[in-house]
This record gives sequence, structure tokens and C-alpha cells, in this order.
Amino acid sequence: MNANNALIGPAVLQNKNKSLFSFRIAKNAMDKFKHYLRTKYSHLVIWLFIPVSIITSFSHHRWVNPESVIDWDVKSYYAYLPAAFIHGDLTLSFIDENPQEYYKWFWPVTTPTGKRCIVTSMGMSVLYSPFFFIAHLIAHVGGYPTDGYSMPYAFALHFSALFYLIAGLFFLRKLLRKFFGETTVLITLIAVYAGTNLFYYANYAAAMSHCHNFALISIFIYYADKWHCRQSIKLTIALGLLSGLIALIRPTNILVLVLFALWGVGSLSSLKERTVFFIKHYKLVLLMVLFFFLVWSPQFVYWKYVSGKFLYFSYSGLDGRFYWLNPQIFDILLSYRKGWWVYTPLMFIATLGIIVMAIKMRKYYLGVLVFLLINIYVQASWWCWWFGGSFGLRAFIDSYGIMAIPFAALVQYCLSSRVKTALVVIITGSLTWYNTFQVKQLNKQALHYWWMSKDAYWMNFLKTGPRPEYWEKVPVPDYPKARQGIYVAKNLITRFDGYKNIRVEPGPIVEEIKRSVVPAKKHKKLADKHNISVDSVLTIEAWNIYERKSSLDKYIRPLVAARIADSLLKDTLYLDASVQNWQQLTEPGLKTILLEKALEQIKNEKF
Repeated sequence: MNANNALIGPAVLQNKNKSLFSFRIAKNAMDKFKHYLRTKYSHLVIWLFIPVSIITSFSHHRWVNPESVIDWDVKSYYAYLPAAFIHGDLTLSFIDENPQEYYKWFWPVTTPTGKRCIVTSMGMSVLYSPFFFIAHLIAHVGGYPTDGYSMPYAFALHFSALFYLIAGLFFLRKLLRKFFGETTVLITLIAVYAGTNLFYYANYAAAMSHCHNFALISIFIYYADKWHCRQSIKLTIALGLLSGLIALIRPTNILVLVLFALWGVGSLSSLKERTVFFIKHYKLVLLMVLFFFLVWSPQFVYWKYVSGKFLYFSYSGLDGRFYWLNPQIFDILLSYRKGWWVYTPLMFIATLGIIVMAIKMRKYYLGVLVFLLINIYVQASWWCWWFGGSFGLRAFIDSYGIMAIPFAALVQYCLSSRVKTALVVIITGSLTWYNTFQVKQLNKQALHYWWMSKDAYWMNFLKTGPRPEYWEKVPVPDYPKARQGIYVAKNLITRFDGYKNIRVEPGPIVEEIKRSVVPAKKHKKLADKHNISVDSVLTIEAWNIYERKSSLDKYIRPLVAARIADSLLKDTLYLDASVQNWQQLTEPGLKTILLEKALEQIKNEKF
């Protein structure tokens, strides 16, 4: 018995030691995890944004219809890839083979040499390219059309935004943690992602350039800060490449170099020191400039080939220009039309944070302030200061990594007391909720993507769907006048002046079109999906029909002509001069003649 115990004893002891060792490993792992949660919970929240974005994106799955993703500006951003790698022709001459199909996807301008030119620069195509090649492979394997415009391509472009967004947020977090505590960074990251229109452009209009440039600018600031602490060739090259790519996507974003130049400058004396510093390190500055232009070299070659000039302003083909003496600063910030601070109020709070920076972070506030002022002026000077159809003022989204710094400064200041902490949580939470609510309003047409008005805004305030009379309050910009720097709008219902004293208003015409729309199951499904009435769905469809080019001859001219004919029936002077023996005709017969005359008169009129 004692012998057996002697044999069993070491085995039991060995198992006991193994159990203790496993317990210690588990305890250490748990301690590390607890430490991670205590010290890096802002890191964790970025990972949580990934499932939020995926779930949100799959809730609408717009890529099922590729035209919902590859639309508007994206068509030009993306055009370089299918043109170069599928058609092998950046001059777009292949469009002539099937213009009906290709003009749906390519919107070029014609250069002075007579060649076609893609309007936007090729920066976004560079960022899209890895996702494009993956999609091209999937299209081959999966049996989809390999034309660059089938579902795999739309899916890839949409989710490219999530990749760049998360990368940008991680670098932004690293920068913010240098200056602020973990709680401050957590609140700031949530506010930037969910409390601004970045959320919409990350999950709905994701293929647009804003998430991508937000990421690049956030990464650029992080490396700019490191460069000012320790200059190196590696960092210099990285900054040259980054700044070149940022500008290649949206040329106005070259303004990030203003922030680079003023980073760490808090006074006039330090500004002089910075000038001397750059002169002393002129070789590194030249190296950075060299790599900036290296990124741009393919664009210069392309422009030279299609236009005969290395530097070609392609937007001139669309009459796009800046009106430097007529910036719409009030409208771009505070108007109900698209005001940045109206539709993204958290950015107004971020702007106020520059005051806190001036007190608490004096070395850094000047760069942020100067960048913001110049950026507002430049964006407000563009002829289309509202930047087309959008949610809020999308042109500012790219710089949210910069604006996160003053926002975090204000949050950190407020976290110094319980009352201020509660205030920060309530305000940030409320405005973040309101931002996501506005996204819902936009998707259900309670916010118009063009312009809004004060009446239209408050009529649908906190309502998920539009009220019927809302359409009468929505103004529409006069684009031809805007291209001349004249900013006026007409009501959506009454924007046409009519013909020869006969007022031609879309409202009644839309009502006529609506009567021709036969209610079907699809209208009931749309009504249930958006929580609106079937009548509202029919109204929306009628408006969509009205806005199509094909409706001009099918609906608008006949209805306008019918109104003119009705008016002329009462004009005896006109009848005496224009219709022989009109008194002997029946009213229907007379109206038929007048209708033909009216149609002939207005066949070339523009409505």
C-alpha cells in the first residue's frame, strides 16, 4: 500500500502543478484583457464599428443595383480602372462602339484637342484598385459580367470605404492618445464616426471619396506629428506620397500642407523659427516635394496626352470655377440649405474647441485654426458650394481627423468636473442620435438631398417621412446661374415660369402623371418599408417620372399644350386670326386644332 502511494504521489503532484500552471496562464490572460479594457477601450470601439457598418450596409445592400453605388462623382473617380484594365483605352474612344451603354457609365469632357477626358483626377482609382482587381477575379470565377460594372465591382467599391475608414480611425486614435486620455478619445471617436455625416458616407454613399480621404488625412497628421519630433528620410517620403495622393483625390485638400507647415507653431516668434527650420532642412523639404509630384506624374502624362497640356483644369469643360470674391461663407456654415453646422452640429462644437486648444494646447491651435479658415473660404468659393446632392456639407468630411483634435480638447476640458462630464455625454449622445436620425430622414426623403429651406426643415423636424406640403417648400438651385456665381433658387413646385403668360407649374403636371400610375404591390411594399402611405409612394414615383428626360415629350409638352389650348378657347381675337370658321366647329374639334397648334409652338421650348 505504501509502495502504491509512493508511485501515485508524484503523478498527483505533477497534475497539480499542471493545473496551477494552467490557472496562472488563464489568470494572466484575464489580467491582460482587463488591463486592455481599462487602458485601450477606445481601441476596442473601433473594432465594434466594423460590425455596425456591415450590418448597416447589408440593411440596404445597394450594390445589388450597381448604378446605386457607381453613380454621380463615383463614375468619374472609378472610370480610369475599367478604361485602362478592361478596355485598354484611357482616351475612351470605345464609347463610340456602344454609346447608349457606355454613356451611362462614363461622363467625360472634350478637351481642346478633341479628345475625351475623365473629369476627376485619378486618386480614387488608385485607392479603389486593390478592390477592383479582387472584384475582377470574383467576377471571372463567379460568372458575372467582367465589364467593371457588375455586382462584384459595386460590392468591392462600397466596402473599400470600410477598410480605409477603420485604418484612418486607428491612426487618429494613436494621434489623439498622445494628447488626451482614453475616455476623451473614446468619446471623440464615437462622435466622429456616428455623430457626423461621415456615418452616411461610410455606410450609404460609401464609394464617394470622403471616407478614403478622411483616412489619408488622419494618417498624414499622425506622421506629420512624428516628423516634427524626429525628421527622417523614411517619414519624409511617406509624407510626400501621402500628401500627393490626398491632393490627387481632391486637389483642394492640398491645404493639409498648411497644417503640416504650422504644426507645433503657437506664436509669431515660433513661426519665424519654423521658417528657419525649413530652410535648414531644405533637402528633406525638396525630397517631400519630389515624392508629392511623383504621385502626380501619371496624371500629368494623362492630361498631356488628352489635352496637350501637362496641367489641365478638366472642370472647365463643365463651367466649374471658383468665385474667390464671392464666397458663400454664411450659407456653407449656417444656412438651412446645406449649412455645415446646421446638419452636423458636432462640428460646431469642434470649432469651439479651438478656443480650448488656444489655452491648453497653444503649440497646436494655430495650425488647426488657419487650416479651418482657409478650408472654409476655399470650399465656399466653389461655384457649387453645396456640392450637389449630399447629406450636409460633405466637402468638410475629409478634414474630420483634423477637427477631432479641437473636439477632443473641449471634451477633455469638460471631463474635469462631474457636471461638465454629464453635459458632454448628454450633448454628444443627443447630437449623435440626431445625426443617425437625419440619415433615416434623408433615406426616406424627409430631408432633400439638393437644398432645404427653413420651412421645409422645421416642417419635417423629428419626422421620419415627408409631409405632403413639404414638396412645396423645397427650393431647387438654379444651376446655370450658379455657374455664373449667382445663387438663387426656385421652389420645387413652381420653378418654371411658363409660356406666354401661362404659368407652367410642375405640381399639376405631376398630379396628372400620378393619375396614370397604376397602384401595384411594389408600391405597397415601398410604403411598408419606409413607413409612409401608398399615396406618398405614388407621388414620389410621379416626381421621378417627371424628372426623367423621356417625360418631356411624353407628359410635359402634351399637358402644357392642353393648358394653352384651354386658354386659347377663350381668346376670340386669336381664334379670329388663326382658325378659319372657328364658330362652326364643335368644341372638341376646335380644341384638337388648338392642341396641334400649341404642340407645334412649343416643340422647341425648354421647360
